[in-house]
Amino acid sequence: MKKKSVLFFLAGTVFLFSGGDFFSESGNKNSEAGVSIEKNPLLELDEDKTAEEMALEYAQSKVKDAEEKTKTQLEELELKAKIKEAEKAAKEKLKEKTDSHLGVVYIPEKKLDVNAGKIRLSLRGGNTSSFNVYAKGESKTETALFSSYDSSRSTFFMANVNGVPFRLNKDAGVVKELRRLASGAQLAYIIEKKAQIVLDFVPVASVLGTPEDMVRVTVYSTNISDSVYEEIEIKAVFDTILGEGTDCHFATSSGLKINGEMQFDSFKKERSIFSGNGNVSLQIILDGKAVTPVEKVSFANRNVLMNSPWIPVIATGKSFNSVLAYNNSAVAVNWPVHKLKPGETGTIVFYIACGTDKMLPNGLFFVDALEKSPQSEGISIESVKKEELEVKKPEVDFIIPPVDDYQLNPEYIQNLINRINSLQSNPEFVDRNEIKQLNAELDAIMKKIRQRQ
Repeated sequence: MKKKSVLFFLAGTVFLFSGGDFFSESGNKNSEAGVSIEKNPLLELDEDKTAEEMALEYAQSKVKDAEEKTKTQLEELELKAKIKEAEKAAKEKLKEKTDSHLGVVYIPEKKLDVNAGKIRLSLRGGNTSSFNVYAKGESKTETALFSSYDSSRSTFFMANVNGVPFRLNKDAGVVKELRRLASGAQLAYIIEKKAQIVLDFVPVASVLGTPEDMVRVTVYSTNISDSVYEEIEIKAVFDTILGEGTDCHFATSSGLKINGEMQFDSFKKERSIFSGNGNVSLQIILDGKAVTPVEKVSFANRNVLMNSPWIPVIATGKSFNSVLAYNNSAVAVNWPVHKLKPGETGTIVFYIACGTDKMLPNGLFFVDALEKSPQSEGISIESVKKEELEVKKPEVDFIIPPVDDYQLNPEYIQNLINRINSLQSNPEFVDRNEIKQLNAELDAIMKKIRQRQ
């Protein structure tokens, strides 16, 4: 290419970078009008540089200016985002409340969805005051583990205080509150001057480092009277649905199949309740190191359990059918009485696990502190054997995944400490391996915080 042609080409290039001002000079009309115009450096010839070099330098200067402007704009956006985040945190702080009995910090909500791994906890406050657990498979399709009819209110807890029963999500004499915590959620029920019952839901992973597939449910019963000795009993009714379209409504870990009314005085042998539709499955774990022993477990038609005495009256072998609820099975669990002095709190712990994509729930492996072996990967509901549920292994060697930023939140850390203290306060049912796991997580968080200082 000839030198003249090159100069024309470069001049055109610089014209584009300069926004059309390449040929502007101080003597043009704008200058005469008193407008200051930047002098084009390419018009000041430098005999030591070629036209190509001068054009390149000019283009580079324009790119640098653009980069600095972009950097400044990004910094401004980041600052605005930080200010917005700080304002949001300040507003959240103003909403915070503290449960004087349990010591937990929370934010009241009208409704709340907690998404974690394969689990979605759906909770509603107000007069509904209900909950449900949804399982999510590889396709991300959600399946309710309990009936979602009537805002899931057919699954509920009851409290019997000194012989007077209260259905917590329905009775008008119960003050209800939905709480959001950093580690999960709570439904709190206050029976005036008598008792406070709090259902605490925390998603957990059956195998450390994998998506959450279980919910730990802790029921706190507190005597809030000034001087009266309270006897508080807890009962739960679970309106299950997964097994109602199959040949077997329920099965237990001992291999027992249940297709009609049945009642158990102890669940040490059966251990957990299994119900599934061939693709998604539910497991309610009622026996284990960190699980509170039960008093009664009853299987019957949903309406029978909803309208039964405190201890359901069961006709063994009777079908799950009724005039108003055909083939509608449910489970009722009664726990032993807590005899509490004023200010004292009793604790009940159990787990709800799910299995998706034809996989078996890992609930028993978790409560027995078992490390899932490579051979147990990919177990299907159809092929599971009783022997696989009874395998015993040494304690878990905990592998802590990298700490995420949300775990550095002071509220998250405080709730983690509260969970550890809560477990340690119940030596009769303490799960040492779970405490070790939580302490390992806390150590990893503190290590990361120290590294940032």
